[in-house]
Order: sequence, then C-alpha cells, then structure tokens
Amino acid sequence: GTSRDIKGLGDVANKMGKDLPLSAKDCADAMVGMAQNGASLKELKSTFPAIAKASTAAGEDIGKTANAVQQSMNIWGGSSARNAAILVQTANASNAAVGSMASVFANVGTNAKSLGMSLSVTSEAIGLLTNKGMTSERASQDLNHALVQMIKPSKKAQDVMSELGISYTDTSGKMKPFRQILGELSTALQGYTPAQQKAYEATLFGTAGMSAIAPLIDSVRDKTGNATTSWDAYAKQLSLIHI
Repeated sequence: GTSRDIKGLGDVANKMGKDLPLSAKDCADAMVGMAQNGASLKELKSTFPAIAKASTAAGEDIGKTANAVQQSMNIWGGSSARNAAILVQTANASNAAVGSMASVFANVGTNAKSLGMSLSVTSEAIGLLTNKGMTSERASQDLNHALVQMIKPSKKAQDVMSELGISYTDTSGKMKPFRQILGELSTALQGYTPAQQKAYEATLFGTAGMSAIAPLIDSVRDKTGNATTSWDAYAKQLSLIHI
C-alpha cells in the first residue's frame, strides 16, 4: 500500500487501542494479517473497527477474530461487520469460540459453499455440534467428511437413497438447502430401529460423517425449543443477523 494507506491503518489501530480494551499493536498486527490473507487496505480502514468491537464483545483475541473473519470473507464474501457479528453470535450461543472458526472454515468452508451452505448455516451446524459435546475442530472435520459423501455419493449410498426415497437435489438438479436435507433424512429414517438408522447413516456419510450428521438430524427432530439442542430454536435465536 501507499504511505497514506499505512498511516490510515496506523490511525485505526491507535483509535481502537484508545476506544477499546485492546492493544493498538495487536490491532495493527491483526490488520497486517488480514491484508496478507487478501483484505484490501482501503476496506480495512473502514471495516476493522467492527471486527475489533466483535473481538471485544466475544472476549476473544483480536488476531484470531480477524483471521476468522477474513477466512469467512475469502470463502463466502459479504461484509466483515456482518460476518463478525455472525461469528460472535454463534460463539455466544454455543461452545464454538470465534478464534476456533478460522480452522473450522479451513476444514469445511469450501465444500460447504459448494453445496450452497451459507456462512450462517455452516456456523449454525458447527455451533449445534459443539453444543452436543464435539470440539469445533472435530465437528468441522466430521461435517466435511459428510459433505464430501454428499457431493459424490458412493454406489451403496445411492442405493440407500433410492430405498429411502431421498435426494440431495431438487427436480432441476440444484442442491437442496442443508436444513431441508436434514429434515427429509429425519422423515425417511423414522420407523426404522436405532440400529438400522445408524447403518443407513454410516452408508450415506461414512463413519466420520455420520458422527456429524446424526446429531444434526436429532437437532432437526428436537421440538423442545431449546436453543442449545434444537436447530430451529437455535437458528431463531440467530435470525436477526442471519439475513
């Protein structure tokens, strides 16, 4: 960047250090990290304050927060302020810390986007899985394994899909919304014994993938209104920013 760009970033870092309980140096380092990861210096001057405020609200390290936000923007785009708000709200409603989301997106982000899953939906899935006892890292790895099986189902998986009468795509060949797929899986598996359901899930998503999909199917079935276990209640809790 130009000397004016660099001075502008320095001014922002100093202001954040003055206005928020953050170190100006840490803010400067976080902006450098975002720039190295693809952020525009011009945009950073206007958008970084929202990231700094999100970091403070979540009680999270500014460098980790900035890295997670930039990762989300590299994959899904959007505004840094909105993405930061989604990550903070997810952290507040689950056991998925903002700082862990950069590695989450590195594991599952690309495949999630290829299946039409937004940042919001991906974050919801990870948040729900952490609320069911999984770490963010494990949740993202297992969910990614499941998504890979959805992108290219095996012959055995295709046979099970035919038997259950389900499809991941609509009549035009477009991938259905992830939440809808979970709901259709839940309906299709009803009437089978728990052992049969696990066998079908293992064939469809593999052993690792099943570890993520089974709890998410349970979250769709859950009608208690408990935001820590029910997908609909959890999504409703985050609905103000998930637009």
